Amino acid sequence: MAEIISQSEFWEILIRILLSGTLLFFLLFIAFWQQLQMTRTIIISYVRGLIQIVLLALVLVLIFNLRNLVIIYLYMLGMAIFSALTARQHYRYVDILKIEIVALSVGGLGVMGLVTILGIIEPTGEYLIPMGGMVISNAMIWTTMTSERLTSDFIKNQGLIEASLSLGASPRMAIHNLLQDAFKTPFNPSINRVAILGIVSIPGLLAGMIIGGENPIVAAVYQVIIFLMIQSAGLIAVIIVTYLLINKFFTSVDQINYALFSN
Repeated sequence: MAEIISQSEFWEILIRILLSGTLLFFLLFIAFWQQLQMTRTIIISYVRGLIQIVLLALVLVLIFNLRNLVIIYLYMLGMAIFSALTARQHYRYVDILKIEIVALSVGGLGVMGLVTILGIIEPTGEYLIPMGGMVISNAMIWTTMTSERLTSDFIKNQGLIEASLSLGASPRMAIHNLLQDAFKTPFNPSINRVAILGIVSIPGLLAGMIIGGENPIVAAVYQVIIFLMIQSAGLIAVIIVTYLLINKFFTSVDQINYALFSN
């Protein structure tokens, strides 16, 4: 059995990891200095991320060679569930796990299914899994940003919301402006990223495909497609999360659920 990595490559990688650790220490110093109370979270995230990406690299060839769409989409469903578990850790008002699973599965897998059916993306693990990973991970970031923004604005504006409800407004009407702001929170940075695409930002997918020998025009088209997929899946997931969260924010008689925010 051939060795996975030579001894010289091992030491070279180890030295690179140790040197890059200086950047991690810089992040930890800033977090400690500013009393962000995130030191433990940063360390765990990077250690877990390194272990996960190394394990993924070891099985990447097998994953990319998958041709069975059922297995591919089950794998992406696992991505969505794992992402939902991660998002759950950063939201303390409601057990958001089920909401995130529904949002990421419908948004992420729905968009991936559509591009597969339309023949936009080749139905192989080589294309679907890495693109699905980008779509689902970005959708998780969108839903996390939106739920935090919506909850924060809701808590700050409880008085105005209560006044609107007392005047006969429905819960959705009472928080209409909050919903708009929550939708815009993740969408605006994504639009800005597209605006600098190719001049300031050189996306990894584009660079990777070109390095792998793909036609530059084809690689560029795929990059634009992935951005459209990310934004579409993100918006679908955000809409699902916000409207499911609203049901938690109000009681069955359309009053603010104050008990939810008292913890």
